[in-house]
Amino acid sequence: MSQQTIEVEIDPSGRVRPLDPRIPVPAGPALLTPLGTRVCESTSHTHTSMEDWHDLVGALAGSPNWREDPQMIQQRLRDDWR
Repeated sequence: MSQQTIEVEIDPSGRVRPLDPRIPVPAGPALLTPLGTRVCESTSHTHTSMEDWHDLVGALAGSPNWREDPQMIQQRLRDDWR
């Protein structure tokens, strides 16, 4: 099975829904990378905004899975698609 990234929103009750409703979210194991909090469009809950992608730079620096040279990781991921 090929890996795919789906942009989702997790509502306050913990339900996961795709931002594009045409994309189905498959059942099964998945990785979750919280990107911070923001205003959830489907609720009236207001959270701290994290719109700027610069806030995410280095977010995975402590992960043992991202120790290699970023170019090598990207090349390996691209090779997986072939």
